[in-house]
Amino acid sequence: MEQITKYPISKPQPATVCIITTLIIVYVSMQMKVEYREYWKYALIPYEIEIRNFWKLFTSPFVHSSFPHLFLNIVFIWQRFSHIEKRAGMAFLFMHVFLFSVLIGLTYSGIIILFSVAGCFGLYYKPVIGMTSILLALNVIESQLSSNPYSSLLGLIHVPTRWLPIAISITYHIALSNVSTFAHICALTVGYTYWLIVGKGLRRLWGTTDPMALKKNEEPSPPFKLPGTIIATFEIKSPNGVLSNSEDDELANSNN
Repeated sequence: MEQITKYPISKPQPATVCIITTLIIVYVSMQMKVEYREYWKYALIPYEIEIRNFWKLFTSPFVHSSFPHLFLNIVFIWQRFSHIEKRAGMAFLFMHVFLFSVLIGLTYSGIIILFSVAGCFGLYYKPVIGMTSILLALNVIESQLSSNPYSSLLGLIHVPTRWLPIAISITYHIALSNVSTFAHICALTVGYTYWLIVGKGLRRLWGTTDPMALKKNEEPSPPFKLPGTIIATFEIKSPNGVLSNSEDDELANSNN
């Protein structure tokens, strides 16, 4: 019989709970505002970065304009941030949340500002909000450090861990409207570049024993295996129609 790998659900960690609580509080407080423009006071806008309003690099990730956007972020943050915090610690998570806020925000704004010099102002005044970009960059780090060949996407399907950041980005584009594709590209680029530069140091911080790693000699379940998959069994007979003791032992060992 085929052996199915179990993927434990990460338990909530203090820093992850703190981030999620902050997102909910900010969203509720913003919903109480009368004017919709209140969102854009805290959003990341390349024009605002050019005039040195750098504080928006830190406020924009915590602002969400719609409940579906907030809900999807909370689901992914609960799953991915909890695992990262459990493996590398609270300080690692907080440091990289704020570090990627700066790196992704400056990369995104810098490229858009260069486009504006060439006369392309399509995204120059367009606001960007949400923590999805930070989530993608952090997930790039996790996917490179994880020893688990497959990871769960929303608890529905299993995808190759190395492709999980891209799968998460595609999920956002399918589930939500007005997703900033260029911001996602910048986040993935920053994440992979950061890994290439400091990957060895991060591996030492991450440790050598991954609690989600597969057990020795345990075969991973194939990607995209859905719950309730039916596994076929076959009866094997010897040429004489009767299983000998040695054949019986071999069959028993093959099914364990």
